[in-house]
Amino acid sequence: MINNKMKIKENIKLVKFDDALELVKSEVDNSLSTSPLLIRGYTKHLTESKGKFIRAISLLKAA
Repeated sequence: MINNKMKIKENIKLVKFDDALELVKSEVDNSLSTSPLLIRGYTKHLTESKGKFIRAISLLKAA
């Protein structure tokens, strides 16, 4: 069923997959590296891990 009453944003910007993935990586790495000192010891291994992007890659591929 199509909802014709939905408002469509006209200012949508399309981003290439590779560029979107780099934006995601940058955002995640920034969030992890600026986490509070109290938990930074726990998140340090995540900054070095590459597996954390599996879901992001799947989502971007599906989009």
